[in-house]
Order: sequence, then C-alpha cells, then structure tokens
Amino acid sequence: MENILTGHPDLTAVFASNDNMALGAVQAIKSAGLSGKIIVVGFDANPNAAAAVIAGDMAATVAQNPKNMGALGVENALKVKHGDKIDPVLDTGTVLVTKDNAGDYK
Repeated sequence: MENILTGHPDLTAVFASNDNMALGAVQAIKSAGLSGKIIVVGFDANPNAAAAVIAGDMAATVAQNPKNMGALGVENALKVKHGDKIDPVLDTGTVLVTKDNAGDYK
C-alpha cells in the first residue's frame, strides 16, 4: 500500500478483498498523513474492521451470510447428488456495514 500511495498520489479510494488488507491500507494511509482523504472499504466485516468503521478509519466493510452459505451449499449438494440441475450462481446475500450498523459486527 505504501508503494501504491507513492505511485498514485491522486488516489481517492481503496477496496480490499478482505478486512486484514483493508486495515493494512488504513495503517499505511495514516502513516502517510492521508487520513480522511482516501476512502477504504473492506470485505468480511470482522470485529476489527467494524471497530475501524465506527472510528471513521474505514468507510465500510461487507458482511457475508455464513448461515445462507452453509444452508444453500447443503441444499444444492443434495440436488446434485439426486441429478438435479442447480443455478450456476447462488446469491447467499451480503450486508454493507457502515457506521449505522457496524456495532452489530463489533
């Protein structure tokens, strides 16, 4: 992230495919003195990311739905076992975690 900040001084936003990377980006942004100038969004809605959203260090994170992931996985595995066709894409649902609901994920 430090190299990205150096190479792209006009950067305005970062999306990280997991919260650990997003939190690392937040740290690099803070170290570069750019807090509040670059939007950071992560993925996973882990407790540390939820805390960072509450603190204003991250704009958001995305929560997955593990209950749906498990239920749809088993349901569709049984369909395959019985020779039924399944949809090529199964949406298990997500929630955008912002300051409004981050307390539910902390």
